[in-house]
Amino acid sequence: ALRRCATALRAGGVVCVKENVSQGLSWLVDRVEGSVTRTAAQFRELFRQVGLCVVLERMQTEWPPELLPVKMFVLRPAESQAHDVPRVPSSAPGAKPPPLRREPASR
Repeated sequence: ALRRCATALRAGGVVCVKENVSQGLSWLVDRVEGSVTRTAAQFRELFRQVGLCVVLERMQTEWPPELLPVKMFVLRPAESQAHDVPRVPSSAPGAKPPPLRREPASR
């Protein structure tokens, strides 16, 4: 499904993924919920395998410590790596992300 999202993008488009991430060296399996939680490195490798590159990566802020951390990834097709969306490095743990710029609404 992720590969289909990548191929369906218009020029300059991005795919956004927001997922729980494991802080350990490996994934977590929850047999009760039937879910798997991957590490950020495993997500990046999965994105690479389907032809996407990460252009922005941020941790969810103001998140309850008893819950698994959540990370957000902005992705674009790897072949368009040099176009449209600037590459922004990941923020350090606990760092506040820069404010989002809003474009004025067109009339």
